[in-house]
Amino acid sequence: MKKLFLLLLFACTLVGLPHTLSAQTETRPYWETSPEFASEDKDLVLNVLDSLALIKLPHRIYEELELLAVEKDLLSLKTSASGQWSLRLLPLPNGTPLLALIRTVNTPIGDSALQFYTPSWEEIKDSNTVFSAPQASDFIPASMSASDRARLEQLLYPLYLVYKWAPQGRLEVSVSTPTLLSDATREADRKLIEAIPHKKYQWKGGHFVLLNQ
Repeated sequence: MKKLFLLLLFACTLVGLPHTLSAQTETRPYWETSPEFASEDKDLVLNVLDSLALIKLPHRIYEELELLAVEKDLLSLKTSASGQWSLRLLPLPNGTPLLALIRTVNTPIGDSALQFYTPSWEEIKDSNTVFSAPQASDFIPASMSASDRARLEQLLYPLYLVYKWAPQGRLEVSVSTPTLLSDATREADRKLIEAIPHKKYQWKGGHFVLLNQ
């Protein structure tokens, strides 16, 4: 009932407004066909997309749904107290988009999943040719001593990764370290954790290319 009221309120607010702003994002038709969300939630988000000139982002739609970012090829939402949903359209050589979706849970520790879909939301099971997820060893600087490397390998198990979209078709991957860093963390371990690099990837020619080793 609350969602229905919000939907009616948005509809009344938007009467007479031009519906051109939402056309600036090419993610709209894929949001409309997303199998994850109820039709009421889809309609609420679509109405907000049609009123971007009147609001500032982030914009809370209701308690558990918030519009975080909108770009031509990007739609990001907060879907719960600790969850985020971020869709990016990646161009393929044949002219069709690849749907790249990051789902993130922020508590008790940040953890993301990156999955790829066809325009009809069919999951691409074998996506290693598109993106090869980094392993724990990829986050250990080559300049570290053998003893420091061994200790950091222990600290990185299990490995929790956080994915974020960056401008110009880039993807950033970092290690989730909040639970590793605390007042009780040994100073030696703290220095190792703070030395963990972020990985940056560029979308190019139908796959992600690592920019920094």
